[in-house]
Amino acid sequence: MDELLDAVAALVCLVSPEKIQAIAKRIRQTDSGKVAGTLSSVVSTPAAAEVVDQLVDIWQSSSVSTKELASMLLAAGHVFTKTANQQS
Repeated sequence: MDELLDAVAALVCLVSPEKIQAIAKRIRQTDSGKVAGTLSSVVSTPAAAEVVDQLVDIWQSSSVSTKELASMLLAAGHVFTKTANQQS
């Protein structure tokens, strides 16, 4: 689970909150077997696409559902944004 949480954190630190919301929405709306092919198109840089691919690889070897993964991303994104705003 730590590896998945690390992958979620890496993505949240790299892309905008709007992208995190779009990724979470796409995860919830897509069958778990087809998620890998649809998420890379949400992000706009090769570095972000690589992090998304890593997240998907780690997630697919876990027992976490699509809804749980989407919720993890949204929660992590919220905490990251709130912390960044409080520090500035």
